[in-house]
Amino acid sequence: MAVPRVGFVGDDFTGSTDALESLYLGGIDAELLVDGTELSLPTERRASVGIATTARTWSPEQMWDRLPSSFAALRDAGADLCHYKVCSTFDSSPTIGSIGTAIEIGIEVLDADVVPVVIGTPPLGRAVVYGNLFARANGAMYRIDRHPTMSRHPVTPMDESDLRRHLERQTARTVGSVDIDVLSRGVEVALEAIDDERRSGRNIIVFDTVDDDHLRTIGRVLLHLARRTRTFVVGSSAVERAVGLASGASALPSPVPPVDQILVMSGSASPVTASQIEYARSIGYCTIRVEPTALDIESLLDLGRAAWSRGNSVIYYSALGPDDPSLRSSSGTRGPDISTRLGDAQADIVRRFLDSIEVSRLCVSGGDTCGRVVRDLGLNSLRILASVEPGGPLCLASSAHLGTDGLTVALKGGQVGSDDYFELVRRGGPTTSPALTLKDSP
Repeated sequence: MAVPRVGFVGDDFTGSTDALESLYLGGIDAELLVDGTELSLPTERRASVGIATTARTWSPEQMWDRLPSSFAALRDAGADLCHYKVCSTFDSSPTIGSIGTAIEIGIEVLDADVVPVVIGTPPLGRAVVYGNLFARANGAMYRIDRHPTMSRHPVTPMDESDLRRHLERQTARTVGSVDIDVLSRGVEVALEAIDDERRSGRNIIVFDTVDDDHLRTIGRVLLHLARRTRTFVVGSSAVERAVGLASGASALPSPVPPVDQILVMSGSASPVTASQIEYARSIGYCTIRVEPTALDIESLLDLGRAAWSRGNSVIYYSALGPDDPSLRSSSGTRGPDISTRLGDAQADIVRRFLDSIEVSRLCVSGGDTCGRVVRDLGLNSLRILASVEPGGPLCLASSAHLGTDGLTVALKGGQVGSDDYFELVRRGGPTTSPALTLKDSP
């Protein structure tokens, strides 16, 4: 089955490399641009393209100011399938990272009459059942509003598992669904269900997904829609995975050579990342806390450089899990001013470390931190080198700066990866993902 020209706008940098990886594994060559608004499809270098943004941190006003040009770039480049890529945990709110606002902008710029929403991502342990989102944590599946991390997200806690109701808080439109019963009956029935929902005034349509069979059917639906007219779709990297499954193309991930040492910057408060830091420390990585309220960048750099000179890989981190004392202040939560200063300091540390020491492999954990670091380093684009673990690939960076052009970079969300993820990045991966099994919510 012919593959449409795919373009996506990512709402953060880790999610953007996740989508890039799914295209790669689906046999579709792609490149991720940093803040790109002038592009063409296809070119000799790429069949598909993504634009990385930090929209999940924007207000609705900022979205209306910045997103239209990115969507217009996909439209003008001739993308058949225009994807607004969001996190598979769907965390968002009416005031921060509003997915509903992004949908309104996409409908206007891309002249879309129906918007499929595809979130369930089996390799990442995400499932949508009768419109409700589930996510894996510690080997079990939780309804997202009972998830031990996402229900307590410091900025956009998920207190509603029904994605239809969650979206209707962010848009005046009514949201419909295509459930697993419909998907099990095939593509034609699913297309009829879409038409029924649209005729009933529900042109935003949430798709259930539990396994790759569902995604394959959804992919065929998306291909059918994209052959008929340019299609706007919202979702996780499940969108790219669905297209790859439906087209039957694939790429075999291959490891890249290991390096002796890596530099890691973690801004994530996820327990998953905390376990990764602890594991790395146990095998000899030097771990250095970046204290948000007492930033001394020179001292932090001296500690890291000294450890590097001894042959250690170095991890800078700002928190060890959601209960870390650094996440609290006298007012009860880490304030926006402190968070901004911390993010700026983390990006400054990485840039100055790379300026002073030859580093060939960098890993950044945490969506907001990734965006700050990538921009501060002046990276222009990323291409996939290897699939390390689902959602956290190793990429090759292109930059106008000699010190960072050709740098290998892994950008990962806080919830991504096994305990030995950082070591897998150092070794060049890859590994296989665990199978998804849906269990009762604890």
